[in-house]
Amino acid sequence: MRKTFLFFVMSVFLFVLSFSLTVKVGIYDNSPLSFYKNGSAHGILVNVMNSIAQKENWKVEYVYESFSRLLTDLKSGKIDMLLGIAETKERKSFCYFTNEYFLSNWAQVYTHKGSSIDSFFDLNGKRVGVLKSDIFYEGPLGIKYFLEHLKVKSKFVEFNSYSDIFKAIKAKEIDAGVVNRFFGVENASKYGLQSTSMIFYLIEEKAAFSKQSHVAKIVAPIVDRYIKQMKENDNSVLNESISKYLHVPSASSFIPRWVLYVFGAGILVFVVLIVNVIILRKLVKKGASELKRKNERLNETIEELTASNEEIKAINEELEHTYSELEKLNKRFQSVIVPLSQLDMVKVEENEFLNRMLDNALEMIPAAKYGSIWIFDENKWKIVACRGHDEKILKNPNINFELVKFSKAQIVKDLLKENEKISSSKAFEAVKKATKPIKESLSHR
Repeated sequence: MRKTFLFFVMSVFLFVLSFSLTVKVGIYDNSPLSFYKNGSAHGILVNVMNSIAQKENWKVEYVYESFSRLLTDLKSGKIDMLLGIAETKERKSFCYFTNEYFLSNWAQVYTHKGSSIDSFFDLNGKRVGVLKSDIFYEGPLGIKYFLEHLKVKSKFVEFNSYSDIFKAIKAKEIDAGVVNRFFGVENASKYGLQSTSMIFYLIEEKAAFSKQSHVAKIVAPIVDRYIKQMKENDNSVLNESISKYLHVPSASSFIPRWVLYVFGAGILVFVVLIVNVIILRKLVKKGASELKRKNERLNETIEELTASNEEIKAINEELEHTYSELEKLNKRFQSVIVPLSQLDMVKVEENEFLNRMLDNALEMIPAAKYGSIWIFDENKWKIVACRGHDEKILKNPNINFELVKFSKAQIVKDLLKENEKISSSKAFEAVKKATKPIKESLSHR
């Protein structure tokens, strides 16, 4: 009875408290998601928070500071929540996040007009502006991680706001800067800057709550519930704000499903590129070591000098070939990334995108003379892109057959051979006849 009474008292207390809450919300220079103008807070995320507060009878006090300062305040409990932040393992040690996210975002590198910088390798020896404590700077797949693994040495210059980064680029105090995609699209023209093909790190914009705040424990599940409802309603404050600031219909239509494929493919290409760079650098190091050993022997005899000179010539040719291959690989990488970064993220249809992806893949891998892309839709395998195979047979709508469905992404050596175990239909035989020999296939469920 006593426990029941205490539970009742606590429930009444929380119920009454929720109608007189003052919530301290941190925002930073992150236009159009959040910004300060004429003494008041504005932006997509601010509109969402104001709507929730109005319905729940909360009073919101906005704290406008640098992102790094707000992280410190969130950790200590000086603010209850922070808008526009990505979830990481390190941040979860001092705060907790909404299960739902407002929208997806990613990083992009910008430079001044006329700059020749357009790839990660071009940043070697350059000054790169970054937002202090930003996930796109220090995160698991941030710019610092990328350049370290590519052995590209840049000087990072930390700023307290994205606006300060753009001002520094315009003044040519730095050579390039990393900002989130929304801020770049919204503000690049104001500063006379240009975007590059360097796009990376897809994240989810969420709200974070301080573990030290009692108010946060009350508002967190309520905010989470509202975000979910708003994303499902095209006429919600969230979707209307996105339409107003980003000029797209809604949050659901802003990031098509195939955009995730772009970043998945980009990460795969990046991993391949890193492996090749490591191998090539080891070859260079090995060649340099061999050169040193041969040079030491040059002083022994004239006869060894002649022999060593021949070997040095061969090693130099090998090094030139190595650097040439690296340059070719870099250009192929850019030939894929540049078209992807220039795609209209809203208007391009999935079939058109996948056909472009197949053409770019064939261009990037000269040894590949033909290929195809299949999707599993409504319990049927459907070909959406084909080069080199008998397209007329493969696109026949009467062909319906089973294929092995793998539980995870993997490389399959002989896909048709794998499917002989489960399918012996005439449709499958027709597909085998229309398909040229396949060396490898990438399967992803």
